[in-house]
Formats: sequence, C-alpha cells, structure tokens
Amino acid sequence: MAADVITGRDARTPRAPKARSAGTTTRTGGRPDSGATQRGGTVAGRVVQVIADADGFKVMRNLRRDVWETDLEMPWPEIRRLAFDTAPHDPVIALYAWTSEGSRRYVCDAAHLNKEQWRTLATYVEVCTRGNVALDLTSRDKPHFI
Repeated sequence: MAADVITGRDARTPRAPKARSAGTTTRTGGRPDSGATQRGGTVAGRVVQVIADADGFKVMRNLRRDVWETDLEMPWPEIRRLAFDTAPHDPVIALYAWTSEGSRRYVCDAAHLNKEQWRTLATYVEVCTRGNVALDLTSRDKPHFI
C-alpha cells in the first residue's frame, strides 16, 4: 500500500502502520513520509486511516495507541461507487462503498476526516482508478433525515 500520509490538524493524529495485512492487528512504529503523489496515498485521522492506492481501498481503525486493525479492504474491481449516506435508522452521515454485486459496505463516519482530507482522498481514488470509481463528496454536508 502507499506510503503517503495526509494528516489532520490535530496534534494527536496517530502514527501510520508500517506493515498491514488483512484482518490482523498491527502495532505501529514510525510515520511514513507525507505528501500527495500520482499513485494514491493515505489520509489519516485520529480514528481511521483510509488508504487508496493501485491495489485498492483499505480502512484501518485505531483500537488504542499505536494499535491499528484492518477494518475494510477491497480491490478496485469490487467497488462500483463511494458516496456518503446514512443507515436506515441512524442519522450519522458515513461513507459507504457500493459493491459490484449491489451491496453496501460501511467505510467510516464523515466526521472521522476533515473537508481537506476528504477532497484529498477523492483525488487519490480518481487517480488510482483512472476515473472508473469516484468518491462523491456532494452529500457529505447535506442534511439527512430518517
């Protein structure tokens, strides 16, 4: 996965994992270099790290200090679209991935990253998929009603 990390303004932004493998818990060590690239990257908040690179889309969730767990990992061919929505009985706006089979998978809450991080992630998704998958940011700030 990509080594580029864009972090929020919070000084307590967590360290990014060095090694990642599906379904495992990872102890972290150092922070990868930050900066945007043409191959994608990682957007990191205090609760989640969202990774978009040539291999696919991955979400790491912070369990506790320096311990991250892979929460979602999907190759690009499995993702039809990425957009914000709410659950049937939950007003919290969250990012969901719609799969090629038509099901919807929870990615993370909209509040877990700031506006700049979401825009950066949308760019990473567009670059990594050559425009085949887009992260639709239009409904992130719209009010949703149950």
